[in-house]
Amino acid sequence: MLKIGHNHQHGEHGCDVHSQNAIKFVQEGDVVGECECDHDHTPEPPKKKWQAVIMLMIGLFIHDVSEGFALGFTQELMPGVYLFCAIILHKWCDVTCQVICGIREGLTKRENIYTMIPLVLASPIAELIAFMIVLNTDNAGESTGLKITEDLFMSFACGTFLAICFVEIIGQEFNSEDKKKVFVKASYLLGGFAIVAISSIVEVVTESEE
Repeated sequence: MLKIGHNHQHGEHGCDVHSQNAIKFVQEGDVVGECECDHDHTPEPPKKKWQAVIMLMIGLFIHDVSEGFALGFTQELMPGVYLFCAIILHKWCDVTCQVICGIREGLTKRENIYTMIPLVLASPIAELIAFMIVLNTDNAGESTGLKITEDLFMSFACGTFLAICFVEIIGQEFNSEDKKKVFVKASYLLGGFAIVAISSIVEVVTESEE
């Protein structure tokens, strides 16, 4: 429902529509006609909610920067390849989430592009910076500091990923009165975590046997 009221005076010849601060209630989407005194009754467009957009962008930006640094500091071939593939496969997802959030909060196409650009560039730039640090470090392969730094950024990447999933995405997806849909979505979520956990255990057991 849209509430239309007036707090202004119309002088001695005010129209009957506005006398005594008359209030009209119209259904959303209805066209409001012109009154006798030619005042604009067009409802104001909804205000843009930048807070939710910026909070999501900050979380995704920290995630992208962290995984970029983690990849740049990786000095083993296969772990680097796996991490690179993981970044490529899910990069579209976080950018899409940012754009959908912007559309939901009333941002224009240009504003959505502005919020998307930092996320697109974050991982590659962070990776290049980390790679240059490794190249300019003596005995980088034996550097404990670089390995700790890699693990630190990997932890940031994992933590921000979980936070964004549970706070921003899953909260919206599970906001449904259909219990069957909620159960199916929860099953997919738990199944995904189970696959990752089982594959990690199998990898550790296989490496220990070798």
